[in-house]
Amino acid sequence: MMTRQTTAVKAPAIAIATYQSVPVIGLGTYAPPSFTQRETLAALGLEGNAFAEEILANAGIATRNFSIPPVEIFRDTSLGRQASYFREHAPRMAAEALRRAAGTTIELATIDAVVTATSSGYMMPGLSEVLCGRYGIGRPDGLRYDLVGHGCLAMLPAVQMGRALIASNQAKRVAVVCSEPQAAMYNPTDSSKTTIVQNMIFGEGAAALILQGHSEGDQHLPAFLDFEQELAPETLETVGVKQGNVWESTLDRSVPEIVGRILPGVIERLLGRHALRLADVSHWAFHTGGRRVLEVSQQGLGLSDAQMAPSYEVLRRHGNMGSGTVIHSLAEVLSSSRPAPGELGLLVSVGPGMVIGAALVCWEGN
Repeated sequence: MMTRQTTAVKAPAIAIATYQSVPVIGLGTYAPPSFTQRETLAALGLEGNAFAEEILANAGIATRNFSIPPVEIFRDTSLGRQASYFREHAPRMAAEALRRAAGTTIELATIDAVVTATSSGYMMPGLSEVLCGRYGIGRPDGLRYDLVGHGCLAMLPAVQMGRALIASNQAKRVAVVCSEPQAAMYNPTDSSKTTIVQNMIFGEGAAALILQGHSEGDQHLPAFLDFEQELAPETLETVGVKQGNVWESTLDRSVPEIVGRILPGVIERLLGRHALRLADVSHWAFHTGGRRVLEVSQQGLGLSDAQMAPSYEVLRRHGNMGSGTVIHSLAEVLSSSRPAPGELGLLVSVGPGMVIGAALVCWEGN
C-alpha cells in the first residue's frame, strides 16, 4: 500500500515501496502553428537534397510546429535575431501551456514556486521572472528557478525540483514548465548532415505541470512516485550545443545505440526499488528523440506497438519539441488510453551528457 501523508492511495495488486507521491493537479501542452515537412524543406532550400529527402521520407515526422512560418525563420539567421526570437516566444509559449494546465480551477497568481527549463536560448531576467512580471504567473514573493543545460531531459529534473520543494515544505503548489522555441537555434547556412538533421526533426512547443502536496489530485492525472537516471561519461560530447558566430549543434549518429544500451538498466533499477516488473507498467510516454530512438527503446524493453503508439503519434505530429516533449507524449496517453486508477506508467527522456532518465507514475484514485 502506498501512502501520501495520511491519505491512503489505492495501489496495483503488486507491492510498491512506501513513497511520498506528488500528484499532478494540472497538465497543459502547447504547440504553435503546424507546417508540413515539405514546407520546411522548401524554406531551407533543401528540396532535391538526397540526405534531406531521405530524412523527410523515413523520420516518421509529418508536421512540426513553429511560431512563425519557416520561410521567415530562415530569412534572418543572425544571433541577434535568434536572441530576440527566443525572448519573444519562450515566455509566450510557457504562459500558454501554464494557462492550459491551470484551466478554470487553478489561480496561477497564487502559485508558490515556478520551475522553468529551456535549452533554446538565454535571457536575463530569467524565464521564471518574466512569467511573473509580464504574465502574473507565480506569487511575487514566491520561489523561482530556471534550469538550463539539461536539453531534452530537462522536464524530469524540473519535476524533481518541484517535488523537493513540496517535500521540504517550501511550497504547497509548484508550476513546472518547459518552453522550447527551437527555431531560435536553427542554422540553415550550414549544410552539414548534423545541421540538416537538426533542421528537419526539431520543432517548437511547451508543456506544463502543476504539482501539489496534500492533495487527492485528479484521477485523470498521475502522481509522480520515483525517478532514476544515468549519465554515460564517455558520451559527454555526443549531444550538445556551442555558440560561436552561429549556434553549432552536435548530434552524433550513435545516440540510438547509447539509448538502447543504457535504458534497460535505468528502468530495471527504478522498477526494482518497488518490486515491480516491466509487465506491471501499463502506460509509456517517451521523449520523441527520433524514430530510431523510439525503435531501440521498444526493442530493448520488449514493448508492444500499442504501448509505443502515443509516442509515435507525437513524433508524427510534432517531431522533437525538446524538453517538454515527454509531457506531450503523456498527454497523448491520457487521451488515447484513459488510464484507470491504480495503473502505473513510465516517462522516459533523453538528454545531453548523455543522460537517460525515467519517472515512475501512478494513477491514484478510488
